[in-house]
Amino acid sequence: MNMQHQSTTSPNLKLIYALGLAGLIPFLVSIAAPITGLYPQTEWLEIRLSYGATILSFVGAIHWGIAMSQPEMSRKDRNIFFIWSVMPALIGWYSLGLKPVEASTILALGFILHLIQDYRLQRKSSYAILVLPTAYATNYRGYYMPHPWTIYLTKGPASINPQRSEHLAIVTNQLIC
Repeated sequence: MNMQHQSTTSPNLKLIYALGLAGLIPFLVSIAAPITGLYPQTEWLEIRLSYGATILSFVGAIHWGIAMSQPEMSRKDRNIFFIWSVMPALIGWYSLGLKPVEASTILALGFILHLIQDYRLQRKSSYAILVLPTAYATNYRGYYMPHPWTIYLTKGPASINPQRSEHLAIVTNQLIC
């Protein structure tokens, strides 16, 4: 393989990481904006939840692309990829109609289910073995999970008192994220 061909077909890791970090911008803005006092914290919490649902939809769509790009994949395996690819979007959409506590829980479960499904599906595609564990593992552990998990983890002990619980979620979400 000549050097020119290799450089044009290899993934641009710097670009991939830069785009991954750029995906943090909405989370960071939604944390910093309430500090300015321009908007109530609850509005930014809803914005952060909406972005979490968007990201969940995005990671599901990757499976559609894998199914489309793998001609050697069996019809059954391809159908599994297609069916799963829409599930994260449906989970994210459903979460948008819920209160912040429930929405955060559903989003967190959606990301966990997606990670589990990634590992199950990576056995079905040589392409998925390269993409899913590297790109998604970074995102689940560093970029995307802090948002739903911070609320989910702080809601449990305080959920007896809904007013205290809501305040705890907002404060903790800002401190941890």
